[in-house]
Amino acid sequence: MAYSEEIDRRIVAVVADWHEVERRKMFGGTCHLLHGNMLCGVSGSGGDRFMFRVGKDLEAEALARPGAAPMDFTG
Repeated sequence: MAYSEEIDRRIVAVVADWHEVERRKMFGGTCHLLHGNMLCGVSGSGGDRFMFRVGKDLEAEALARPGAAPMDFTG
């Protein structure tokens, strides 16, 4: 399934003014990189799944959100 272009547009609108954010097609969807490191994106595997890199300090809080799960590209 293709990635959600609507979710991607929403992410672009949020990060548009951030310096050094680059958008790339990856993983069957899109990724937004900050200083070359993945920040967030839309997964092509689920179509409407988005992903965020939150860091170890916020991992438990992020995973406690409804519908949240660790990202697994190997499936």
